[in-house]
Amino acid sequence: IGHERDETIVDIVSHTKLKTPTAVAEFLIGRMQDFEEYYIGLQEALIFFTREKLAQNKIRLKQFSHETKLNTQKILEKNRVNLAEIKSSIPRIAKSYINTESQKSKNTLNRLAILKSNFLNDERTKLLKLDSKIRSYCFQGIEKEKNRVVLLRNTIKLIHPDNVLKRGYAIIIKDGKVLTNKSQMKIGEEVEIKLRDGIKKSKMIE
Repeated sequence: IGHERDETIVDIVSHTKLKTPTAVAEFLIGRMQDFEEYYIGLQEALIFFTREKLAQNKIRLKQFSHETKLNTQKILEKNRVNLAEIKSSIPRIAKSYINTESQKSKNTLNRLAILKSNFLNDERTKLLKLDSKIRSYCFQGIEKEKNRVVLLRNTIKLIHPDNVLKRGYAIIIKDGKVLTNKSQMKIGEEVEIKLRDGIKKSKMIE
């Protein structure tokens, strides 16, 4: 209507609208050339910054190598000095260690000798006490047995037939056997009566 230009929906929703295929080709070629130029610029920038970074790192690497060399030389020199000091002090340390261990050994031997002496003294004391106890027990046992023997001897003396006869008792013997019960005796039998001063024959009548 009126003098407005017709516009399609495709024109409205498209990225870029062009009138002819030639314009489209020129547009595409131009965009690709722009992309190519942009890419080439990025490539050149990448190469430039890479070279700069390599140059910087090369300088830093040289500095680090130089510092490492110096530090290594310092450390080696320090270690050499330390080794020299250690080497010079080894005899002194060894002598001191040997003296210390020797003193320890002597102290240990002295302690062992003291312990041995104390142990022997203790054992000697124990043996003396044990010997005294054994002697005491033996003496007590011997005295006890002596007393028992004396008592048995006195008892035997008291019950000996001769002593019994001396106290007025008599022993009745029949056919060589001692009678201890009246049932062993019968009226009319002859028996022997042993007294302190001799033997008398007798006949049972009642």
